Amino acid sequence: MFGQTVSRRRLLVAAGGAAAGLTLAACGATPTPQVVEKEKVITQVVEKEVTKVVPATPEIVAQTVVVKETVVVEKQVTGASSGAPVTITYGFWGDDVRQEKFQKLADAMAKDLPNIKIEFQRKPWDQYWESLEVQVAGGISPDLSFMNPEYLYHFWKAGALLEVTDLVQRDQLNMSDWVADGGETLIQGRQFGMPFTNGIEIFYYNVDMFDKAGLGYPTKDWTWDDVLSAAKALTSGEGAAQQYGIWVDNSMEQGWGPLALGNRGWPFSGAVFTDKGGYFDASKGVKLTLDSPELGAALKWWVANICELKVQPNAGSFSLAPGLNLAFQSGQIGMFIGGTFATPSVAQSKFNWNVGYIPKSPTTKERRSPSLAIMNVIFKDTKHPEEAWQVLKWYAGPTAQDILATLAMKEPTLKSALAKLTGPVDGWGNVVLDTYLNFNWNMSTMVFENSVEATDAIQSAFDKAFLCEEPLDQVIAEAQTAAAAALQE
Repeated sequence: MFGQTVSRRRLLVAAGGAAAGLTLAACGATPTPQVVEKEKVITQVVEKEVTKVVPATPEIVAQTVVVKETVVVEKQVTGASSGAPVTITYGFWGDDVRQEKFQKLADAMAKDLPNIKIEFQRKPWDQYWESLEVQVAGGISPDLSFMNPEYLYHFWKAGALLEVTDLVQRDQLNMSDWVADGGETLIQGRQFGMPFTNGIEIFYYNVDMFDKAGLGYPTKDWTWDDVLSAAKALTSGEGAAQQYGIWVDNSMEQGWGPLALGNRGWPFSGAVFTDKGGYFDASKGVKLTLDSPELGAALKWWVANICELKVQPNAGSFSLAPGLNLAFQSGQIGMFIGGTFATPSVAQSKFNWNVGYIPKSPTTKERRSPSLAIMNVIFKDTKHPEEAWQVLKWYAGPTAQDILATLAMKEPTLKSALAKLTGPVDGWGNVVLDTYLNFNWNMSTMVFENSVEATDAIQSAFDKAFLCEEPLDQVIAEAQTAAAAALQE
């Protein structure tokens, strides 16, 4: 897909000998600590019949009674930490900016868990999932990983993840303390990770461009019609001096998703449009709803902006300057719909900017933001499951979550930390917190069989419309066929 930094990759986690030659972007490796083996004796109380001789008059009578007896039924040898320093490898995708922020978390963790060292394994997004697949297949996966919900399903299906349901219960964690109640970590009612960050969509705008055009800044009352009016006023020039009113990716989470949700339209059935923080419920089966008029209206609006009104650039002809990973950073874009995760990159822009609320749908008057939750997971082949769990729990806990509230990377998921949000521009934290507390946001990822493949098929087809190569009606029909085939694989 042209709109995202890179397309989602079809993930086929399977056994294979592809591990040879893998290069890990890790900090200096340290020797693996020794594990002390200890014998774990499992006992069980059983009932047993015995014959008891009971004195009687005038003779001795044999009597059968039931007694309880404790017996050893199994002996297991389990790993236990020797108490020596342990290195936990942690895989994630991102750039140098993200690693700097992650390092702040690791430094803070070292004070609470001094015997555990974090060793990062970082890859760019366009390499991460393929690299992780190779690691899993070769039995050299990291202990922990940053994880998207849709990929959670695939690694779970491959049997690669450590279930933490019992650990959550053992340590008496109350999952309602987190924004989404930990629902993003559940598969078939069992838990395979802990919440870490959450990201909603917000409305970025170039303050300098608005001032130059004499426009008022976006308000909480803006609808998408107001956005279009501003986009027309901000679009001007040609060639190297060309500037555009708006930019949006071809993606559910950070592109046409907010307008589609506001219209109450989505490519798959099961979307929840009533509750704040609603999940997409795929438990009763998933049906394609690409032909819904609500979704069609949102797509038509965006395609017209690109191909007819030309207030948004055709991404196929818009090249980013070296060092930029967002079109908005170029200074040629007036408005940008993007996730809060984009804030660190936007903050490097050489112009004045600010953020506002996702506009309301002109038809339903509802304001809805997609939300993408990120969790941390433990891989089953870790040699240090208890230490990995302690790290997983720490990253979801108050110290780490309070730090996340100050990093403007993505939002913390612990409810107590959300109120402490700060950002690089005045009002950033207020907009994000207000969206969580007072407006509707929906988990945009639906985790079900072949969800990644179906989403890939849809967005690949939509590219043709966003590149003005084929009529939208034809593209939607192609997307329907391709997604249906993906769901049947």
